[in-house]
Amino acid sequence: MAKHIIQWRVWSLALAVVSSGTSADQFIEHKQQRIKQCSAVDNSAYSTGLLFNPRGYATMFHRSECFQELAIEERDPSLCKEVKERKSWFFDGSGISETSCRHLVAKAVEQDKQLAASKDFGLIHRLQSIAVFRNGNGRDFDVLVKTAGSLSGSYELAVLFSRPNENDYIEVFSRIFSYGDTSMSKKVWLERGTLMKKLGTSFAESEWIVKVTFQLRKTQYNRFYYDTIPTEFRSSRVETSVRPAELPLWQPSA
Repeated sequence: MAKHIIQWRVWSLALAVVSSGTSADQFIEHKQQRIKQCSAVDNSAYSTGLLFNPRGYATMFHRSECFQELAIEERDPSLCKEVKERKSWFFDGSGISETSCRHLVAKAVEQDKQLAASKDFGLIHRLQSIAVFRNGNGRDFDVLVKTAGSLSGSYELAVLFSRPNENDYIEVFSRIFSYGDTSMSKKVWLERGTLMKKLGTSFAESEWIVKVTFQLRKTQYNRFYYDTIPTEFRSSRVETSVRPAELPLWQPSA
């Protein structure tokens, strides 16, 4: 027997922005997890009588709504086959249907293309400056990263080391962070043991080029995909030369 649930707003399972600590490779895994979540929703669970919702969304199956939102977020029309319209004598549920789903996915893709063509990417967070310090514990190191921008989303921040006049960089840190609609400063902690393992036990006495790279991965709520944007707009980098043993101690006001 169908579960009859009266609600007065759209029931939503919005895709969360990937949080700090998630690697770029896990976006695919995250999508698979969402597919599992949608698949687990009871086929018969629905809401109806949603009188204040937009036209076409007065009644819906929860599982279908979940899949439709995911299809739009991921720009994946193949997921629309899981979207079933709920028919009702009194309420219009055509907004959640396979036809509607495919239309909305196509519309989102077209918006992506228009945005990419417009080259209006001035709001994307970009690196402004970096500074390297010894951590307050006297052993480890901190990299202060300052960015400017207002486009909320997920950005990948990486720290790499190279010998002067060499082009081979060694990545010592990489992580996805969520950025909001204001410029931000972030302190990245580099553990001494990790640096010794990657750079050698005597790394502190050597001179290094420290490069920080910063790249938009996904916008908040997936309004568009990062790969529709030319690299020069979604990526930035800053380099500085350091000798770890001579770095100043981190000060909170730095």
